[in-house]
Amino acid sequence: MQVFLDTSVLISFFRASQSDLKDLERLATAARMRRFSLTISTHVIHEYERFREKAIADALNAFSPDTIRTAFPPFIRDHSKAKDLSSRIRDIKRGLSELSQQLIEEAKAQNLIIDEAIQSIFDISSKIEIDFEIQQRALLRAQIGNPPRKRQDSIGDSLNWEAIISACGASPLCIISSDGDYFSELHENEPKAFLRKEWPDTSEGNELIAYKTISSFLSDYGKGIEPGDEHSAEYLVSELEASNSFKRTHELVEALRSAKGLEPKHVERIINAAHYNNQISLIVGDDDIQSFLADLYEGFAGSIDARFGEMLYEQLGGGWL
Repeated sequence: MQVFLDTSVLISFFRASQSDLKDLERLATAARMRRFSLTISTHVIHEYERFREKAIADALNAFSPDTIRTAFPPFIRDHSKAKDLSSRIRDIKRGLSELSQQLIEEAKAQNLIIDEAIQSIFDISSKIEIDFEIQQRALLRAQIGNPPRKRQDSIGDSLNWEAIISACGASPLCIISSDGDYFSELHENEPKAFLRKEWPDTSEGNELIAYKTISSFLSDYGKGIEPGDEHSAEYLVSELEASNSFKRTHELVEALRSAKGLEPKHVERIINAAHYNNQISLIVGDDDIQSFLADLYEGFAGSIDARFGEMLYEQLGGGWL
């Protein structure tokens, strides 16, 4: 499944909302684990870059020190409790001012935590270039009034939709957008009927679904996924068992060297995979795989079933070469 991210869901992470940076990390992890493929357009990237500074400024203004009142009426001002509160409020305002200034400097250097999280999303996403043909189709779509779009003078959503049609037709599509441009006015969490009808006509009959938040999408398509799971022994061993190329085998062996939670049961599965999967068995004598198997033998020979210990010893001896 292709998952298209609209600019609105990325910008929402700068606002005081239910959005949680952990959702971005889980989304990136699930994509790396190939639960789905992330897709964006170059228009989304440019739009995000245009809106980012204003979104940060709005967020900083929301907790500005100036929003905290410190003036008490005269009959309260000299109360001991009021004096204590005034002192604490001054400390809070000073702390907020210092935090705000630090965040402004980090934002200028693009070193905010959210910058890192969103950049990781951009890095693992397929990017659709907005070429002249897509621009022309988007202009025509806007002129005749077909969705999705916000205003008469805006073609951003039309650009994205035409980009999606040009690049994502070979698989089911999910759009994640926090504005209403893609959603039905009658059925709250479903795509507009026009888009639902248009999509199968241009995509070999594939399904179109939509979500308003990354969190709600992950509740259906990212269950059990936690940030960093793509580095876990359980996932990497499963991938090794299913490896379909020598290149993938070498990548997974390298990743398994630092895998989290490697246990005897995983080692037995690795040994079994090296016996039955010819994308491993045919290159079991390669230096990196021999070195990896030697480390497994040294660390787990005494804690795995004797049958697997013998298989591992044979693999180290190059018995199949």
